[in-house]
Amino acid sequence: PGPVNGLDWQVLALELQHPGRTLGYRIGAASGGPAVAYLTDNELGGRSRSDQGKDWYEGLVQAIAGVDVLIHDAMYRPEMNQDRVGWGHSTTTEALDLAADCGASRLLLFHHDPNHDDGTLDGIVEHTRQAAMARGLSLTIDAAREGQTLRL
Repeated sequence: PGPVNGLDWQVLALELQHPGRTLGYRIGAASGGPAVAYLTDNELGGRSRSDQGKDWYEGLVQAIAGVDVLIHDAMYRPEMNQDRVGWGHSTTTEALDLAADCGASRLLLFHHDPNHDDGTLDGIVEHTRQAAMARGLSLTIDAAREGQTLRL
């Protein structure tokens, strides 16, 4: 964990919650321009039991504050998670909460359940969009796709 600086860019490695050790990354221009956060294999629902300490979630929000794009683990629909606590993955609702808390402009749901087909993923994305609208969030939400290119 910690920063790695290049001439024009900075990568901040962040320790995440998952059995074993995983890292996520905030990647952006060193000058403070556009930034993206890539956080997979991250269990947000265990905030109160965090292996990283009680202030872990607040520190994560602070570290990725203002990113343009948040790419986050969204393995489960909320109703699926009760039997999977401690497995190291988040729900779509938890990913949405983090996007709202850090002020992201766009949320890409990532690390999909391998049992979900394209139709199921489309439904999950639409449900998450509806949840964001109900909360008054102006946030673009999509499912991450293999080979996808992002312009910041």
